[in-house]
Amino acid sequence: MKKINKKFSRKKSFKEIKKIRDAQLGKPRPFTTGDKNGMWKGHNASYSAIHHWVKRNFKQPDKCELCKISKTEKRLNWANKDHKYTRDRKDWLYLCYSCHTQYDIKHFNNRPNFLNKQNTFTHRQCSVCRETLPLTTKFFCHSKSHSLGFRYICKNCQSKQFQLKQTKD
Repeated sequence: MKKINKKFSRKKSFKEIKKIRDAQLGKPRPFTTGDKNGMWKGHNASYSAIHHWVKRNFKQPDKCELCKISKTEKRLNWANKDHKYTRDRKDWLYLCYSCHTQYDIKHFNNRPNFLNKQNTFTHRQCSVCRETLPLTTKFFCHSKSHSLGFRYICKNCQSKQFQLKQTKD
C-alpha cells in the first residue's frame, strides 16, 4: 500500500482559506481584466454584456441627466445615445425610464411602427419569419395566454409548422 504524503493531501481549514482570500483581496488582477482576459470579445460583445460592463465601469450619477430626478424617487438606468453600444462614457446617458423612452422615440423613431397615438399596439412582428404584420385576426390567432390576446407567430408560419408536423408523423 502506498503512503500518502499528508502535507499535500489534507484539506485546508476554513481559517486557512480565509487567510489566503484576505491576502488576495483588493489586489489588482491585471492579467484577468479587460482585453487581457482570454474571453474578451471587445466590440463583438452582446448587448447585455456591454450593459453589464457599463454598470461596472461607469460611476452612476445621483440624478437623471435630462429631468434631474433623483434615483431615490425613480429607478435609473443607462441609455446608449446612438445605439452603437461602444465602451465610451460620452456615448451613454443615465436616465429614468420615462426620459429613456422619450429619448428613444425622439431620436430613433422606435415607437410609431408598433404604437398608434393612443399607445395601443397596431402591429406585431412574427417570431418565425420576422415580418411585421397588422395585429388583427387576419394575420394572428387569438390566445388568452399571450400578451395583447394574440399569438407571437403569424397564421402563415403556424400553418407551415403544422404541415411539417403532420408530414413527420
